Amino acid sequence: MVMRKKFWMMGGASLLCLGLWLGQLPLMEVIDLAFVLGYLALFLIVGLIVAAVFNKEELAQGIGLGLLGLFFLGSSATLTYISQIALRKHYAQKLVEDLKAYRYAQNHLPAELGQIGTKQGRERFFYRPDSTLRHFQLGYSLDGWHRAEYSSQTDTWVYGD
Repeated sequence: MVMRKKFWMMGGASLLCLGLWLGQLPLMEVIDLAFVLGYLALFLIVGLIVAAVFNKEELAQGIGLGLLGLFFLGSSATLTYISQIALRKHYAQKLVEDLKAYRYAQNHLPAELGQIGTKQGRERFFYRPDSTLRHFQLGYSLDGWHRAEYSSQTDTWVYGD
């Protein structure tokens, strides 16, 4: 009985970690994952009904735990994806501040993001300085369809398609 609990706890922790990893995928892959999990859940629900009809209690418990595991996997993947969006927004605002500080210190903007001190996650952003290196646009993809774009001329973020 103790080994069985440890097995299920390890399995649950593994599904949670897998969900955290899967939540970092792009939106279209998360949608694909949702369809796969939905079909697996449907399959398990049919199995649970069959187990209940034929009075197979141990099989029903296993299937129920499988459904619970799918729930944890889907929930952790979704929450991770949502938190990644919030982190990207925070990091974009930090990049804007760093670019403004660089412009103030150097009296011009860097030609590329690699010239400022921060390195983590820059590949997810596009950066376009103007020809005078006085103004810039910074943007990133929110999901597969939408993006956020900052303009230093208007000092505003625009969100859209």
